[in-house]
Amino acid sequence: MDNFAILNGGEPSLEQDVNQLIATALRFSHDGQIDLALEIARRAVDLFAHSDQCWLALGQILRDSSQLGAADNAYVQAIGCNPDRAEGWIARGVIAFQTGNNGNACSFLKRSVAILDERPEGYNRQLLFQALHALGMARLVTHNWQDAIANFTRALDLNPTGLACGFNLAEAWISAGYSSDDNLMGDQHFLARIPMAVQIALKARCALNAGELGAAEPILEALIALAPDEAWPYTALASLRMLQMQPELAEPLLREAVCLQPSDTTIIHDYSIALARLYRYAEADALMSRLIERGRQHSRIFCNRAVQRASMGLIDLARGDLSRARDILAANQLSEPLNRADFCNDQRPRDEEVGILRTEASLLPYMEQTSGQDLRNAMTALGNRLPRDHQRRFLPPSQPERKLRVGLLSNTLRRHPVGWLTLAGIERLDRTQFDVVCF
Repeated sequence: MDNFAILNGGEPSLEQDVNQLIATALRFSHDGQIDLALEIARRAVDLFAHSDQCWLALGQILRDSSQLGAADNAYVQAIGCNPDRAEGWIARGVIAFQTGNNGNACSFLKRSVAILDERPEGYNRQLLFQALHALGMARLVTHNWQDAIANFTRALDLNPTGLACGFNLAEAWISAGYSSDDNLMGDQHFLARIPMAVQIALKARCALNAGELGAAEPILEALIALAPDEAWPYTALASLRMLQMQPELAEPLLREAVCLQPSDTTIIHDYSIALARLYRYAEADALMSRLIERGRQHSRIFCNRAVQRASMGLIDLARGDLSRARDILAANQLSEPLNRADFCNDQRPRDEEVGILRTEASLLPYMEQTSGQDLRNAMTALGNRLPRDHQRRFLPPSQPERKLRVGLLSNTLRRHPVGWLTLAGIERLDRTQFDVVCF
């Protein structure tokens, strides 16, 4: 039976016809005809409401159109039809991660890994790689470094060509307090199992962590040449450009990354930040607003849009965004996680909470009747919420017994909002390791 006859109300003669209908919907989605794809996928769901495959296809199309809430509901239905369908749990985990619900992301992705581990060896290795990599990312942002290392390492065993996974493994390794000279980077057996491109990714991350920006730059440029269709080398080099205060060089890199992964929230968000640094506030605001309209309800997006809108003089709108960010944080605290062991296993404040506190301090200079003391109080309160991690160092000290003496030259330290914000951070530096002189 013709697919459009089914769409217009006809009944399929065989379940094979519905599978063909799903394939047609996915093809339309891939071609950018989202409305038609959704119409066909919803018809398939109506015809076979108990088919997990139909619900998975509908969820995928909704995700492609950035309708994350509706997509998550579709995946819930798919899991209801078949609780042992790993694809549904992986998709729910990725959506939870994208929307900042990191505890649930860990729980959903752990469930998918457990399901796949029960399958025969070699069953859909790429799907297991995807689940392990996503689980490693969720554990990375919840500061479960050791678990993240284990997930990324196992994922690379399944797919040694995973460049982004190698880069994330290095990030987890370094975040756990290890250096590039520790076992992982010196483990020749491990390095022998992964291709040169992934080894280069590991070296790039280590160079960035050590502050060796000059060394990291050609490595990342080489990675772009080796993997021009991978978005993350572009974003990594763009991050380096931003650190070098060169947003004009970061912007084209992020634009290319958006073209490669047009549905990636983080990349689009970073692109908007680069646009804002170039004073292209209207474009940045439009990008973030589009993310929010498509279901990206993440506190970080609202916080950054609040700062951008304050810079444009839209103070009331900025306050509204900050209020939305607080609401999202409260909702996530109520809903996550399914398993407390999947969330941060220490007492650090959540990244979202710190982001909101930072945004509150950033908006104060734009408020009437705000004094310098108000700003210093706000930054001191923020500093008190940040943990002191004695395990990590940005640079290995050449003379660890000596304090690092730092001189800061600025014309904003005495009477300027930037100076007031900066001083509170300087005062938080460990006096046993730093001597700071301001001019």
